[in-house]
Amino acid sequence: LECYCSSESNSFTTVADHLEQLLEHAVTTQASDLHLEPSEHGWTVRYRIDGLLQEHPSFSKSVGLAIVSRMKLMAHLNITEQRRAQDGRLEYRSRNELNSPCAAFRIATLPTQFGESLVLRLLDRRATCLDLEQLSFSPAVRRALLELLQEPYGLFIVTGPTGSGKTTTLYSCLQHLHHAALEGLQRAVAGDAALWEDAQQVAGLEHAPRLVEGLHHEGRDLGD
Repeated sequence: LECYCSSESNSFTTVADHLEQLLEHAVTTQASDLHLEPSEHGWTVRYRIDGLLQEHPSFSKSVGLAIVSRMKLMAHLNITEQRRAQDGRLEYRSRNELNSPCAAFRIATLPTQFGESLVLRLLDRRATCLDLEQLSFSPAVRRALLELLQEPYGLFIVTGPTGSGKTTTLYSCLQHLHHAALEGLQRAVAGDAALWEDAQQVAGLEHAPRLVEGLHHEGRDLGD
């Protein structure tokens, strides 16, 4: 790993340490985006937190180039290609929380006059598995949303600025539908147990294997 000497503390810091600090700050502050923007003399670092861009201490040009190369390597991008836009994905787990789920970042590069600009979108799995009751909806909005989710078909649109919770809301809706479908299947199995027993006697089928097959089929329909 390349090492760089900090002029303030006169200590050496690796590129991995710089990258760890960038990604860890994005996760702990629940930032939706991390921007790395090159300029003539260095790199500007910005985080989007609660929809607002907040500027953070910048890097020198040499350190910024090394960080960008390492990010591209982690995202399985072509590190030699700097004239075309690229898209990828990288995962990060804090060194202090090795047993915690990985935070995923979607990474996009864009050539500029002074080098490649990078934008990382945080796709934190820990933040997208929320129950609808945990979202900050008013009772009226939550009731209207639940009524929409009970419809057999239709379309509703979730809009809002970056970082407002659109993806979290949609994941919560999908989780609610998933649980509702499983509960419906369980009620159907419990209510029709006698019919299943009669059918197996007539057709010569065993109850347990057919029930397991039905559960597997329901899982496939739900996207599992």
